[in-house]
Amino acid sequence: MLWHQNKKRQQIKEGVWAIVFLWGAIAVIVAKLLHLPMSPPTDWVAAITAPLYKPIVAWIKGG
Repeated sequence: MLWHQNKKRQQIKEGVWAIVFLWGAIAVIVAKLLHLPMSPPTDWVAAITAPLYKPIVAWIKGG
């Protein structure tokens, strides 16, 4: 339904991001159902943001 509404309004990027988030959520649900080892989401966020904050922290500390 969301894809159809966005397609009518020529908002393809928003629809693509909605599909990406949907597939990501499905992947996490399937991994939980299959009892696959998963790290907590905070580790994922830290891994994504580490390249951003490490240089900033080093710059603040003067190193």
